Amino acid sequence: MNAVSLAEAVDVMGPAHLDQTAFAAAVNVTQAAVSQWLSGRRATPTEVEEVLGRLGYAWTAEAVRLGTDPVGRYITAPVERWSPVFRPRGRFRLGMHLNWSGSSSARWFDGANAEDVLECYSLVLTNGTAADAYTWLDPDLLARFLTLFRISNQRRTAWAAHLKSLGYSVDEAVEPPRAAV
Repeated sequence: MNAVSLAEAVDVMGPAHLDQTAFAAAVNVTQAAVSQWLSGRRATPTEVEEVLGRLGYAWTAEAVRLGTDPVGRYITAPVERWSPVFRPRGRFRLGMHLNWSGSSSARWFDGANAEDVLECYSLVLTNGTAADAYTWLDPDLLARFLTLFRISNQRRTAWAAHLKSLGYSVDEAVEPPRAAV
């Protein structure tokens, strides 16, 4: 295990709009642990270093433009198949550029709550970029529940076609999940 330098972590967490608390929640640890890693008082676990590396890749990876939404914003997606950088199991929050409304406490979500997960996917699909999709969205869940997300038809159609082109099976009609999958 190595200590991650403050500069390295800021270079990676900054573009994702994650502060220490949000990053800690995304990797299922405490904010104090992140602070200790960044200050060098505690060695950074290998799996967290891998997450930071994958997060850095997500923000430099190639993206494809799928079209535009009703208000003219680009719809972008990862060029190739991916697995999400984060798989939160407990409470977590998205970057402010994805979920900026509501009180600070209202912006927290529960990874075990299916409604919260659906809401987060809708926010990322509506407000995010290809890097955000790479960071937060599991493409298998995205394909499976695409019809349930509160997004424009242009976004849904564009994502469905793109996911199919990457070899994912997109479900046309599904039941809402009872618990996070």
